[in-house]
Amino acid sequence: MIRLLNISLRVISMASRFILFTVIAKLLAPAELGLLGLLIAGIGFFVLLVGADYYTFSNREILSSSKNEYAKIISNQIYAYLPMYAISIPIVLLAFNYDLLPWEYFYLFLLLTIVEHVSQEQNRLLNVLNKQLSASILLFIRSASWVLIVLPLMYFNDALKSIDILLMFWLGGSLLAVITGIYLTKKEIDNFTFSPPNYSWIKKGYKVGFTFLLGTIAFKALATIDRFWLERITDTATVGVYVFYFSLLIGVTALIHAGLIVFSTPAIIRSYQEKDYLKFNILLKKFLKELILSIIIIMPVMLILTPYVIDWINRPEYMKDYNVFYILMLTAITMVISNHPQTYLYASRHDKYILYSNISSLAVFLLALLMFHSFTNEIKDIYQISISVFLSYLWLTTIKYFGYYHYNTIFIQASKKENHK
Repeated sequence: MIRLLNISLRVISMASRFILFTVIAKLLAPAELGLLGLLIAGIGFFVLLVGADYYTFSNREILSSSKNEYAKIISNQIYAYLPMYAISIPIVLLAFNYDLLPWEYFYLFLLLTIVEHVSQEQNRLLNVLNKQLSASILLFIRSASWVLIVLPLMYFNDALKSIDILLMFWLGGSLLAVITGIYLTKKEIDNFTFSPPNYSWIKKGYKVGFTFLLGTIAFKALATIDRFWLERITDTATVGVYVFYFSLLIGVTALIHAGLIVFSTPAIIRSYQEKDYLKFNILLKKFLKELILSIIIIMPVMLILTPYVIDWINRPEYMKDYNVFYILMLTAITMVISNHPQTYLYASRHDKYILYSNISSLAVFLLALLMFHSFTNEIKDIYQISISVFLSYLWLTTIKYFGYYHYNTIFIQASKKENHK
């Protein structure tokens, strides 16, 4: 019953993104949806920058420490974020100063970045403390609760149909999640008090976190640069069309992540850590079959339902470039499949290979855009962006599979030699 509730909360939380963009596409003009997409992409990028993937170090330390050490680890993690805020806020100012985003949204943007970051770290902490239900409750409050409230209000009240209202409800949901997160975390850590900063420990954490951050930024940049580039060469209405289709498919991949990936990968990683390599490979094969099955079930449903969704939205702008949907569907499929080699590489600690793969995929994206810009004017800008994103994810999946087969072959050969001794 607890597991079912856990899965249900996660699935609803992930599905809320799909619901949000479907309803908002009906209520707001494509240009407004495009602006919303730019704001969401910008907030997501700066949350990543502020966080600096520091959790990859501190969470691992928590897993290997006793409970009475948790307060000290969390205190140093908080200290580590302060310089990142000092660095990131001036960069946010530059983004607004260069008109990447309208100044009227600056304060909401800044507040949302802060509360989203804090809530995200609380969610990660509860997961690492093995409190998955608490983490799912927090995720639901942060991602879905406000969506389920604001959409009916906007739908039935024309005065509330604005980006400002949407952002304020988002801020309220994230703030409620932060308050709830403090309560849930304090329940797990008795008598929490701040410890003095341990600068050598913090420095060590930066070293680990920044290694992951470079790869994560390269990966995240694809979902940020595409929208801002498209806005620069076209307009926010075109970005709105692109964001609509991309968000529908990202919503589907998020559902697969919530219902399958988040529950399958811990067992795969644990089997490798326990050196049960036979179980490790069996679970990986099973994982791939589940990913393929999820694609076979969900993607045809999307092909059938999306035209009806567009009919319900009743905005001809979205049908005009409908072929973008097919390109982005191929992108979504490659994204889902890439979780198979990614899980192997992560579990077997080939972190540098993941880093270089992510950086190379960003290079492929930029190279494809440059080639389109330099050699052809016959393909519309929105298709140039969509094809470039697809090629980058196709490359990313391919190069990760190359790493998977390469390292797994070496591993199997080494295991055979060990058994012959």
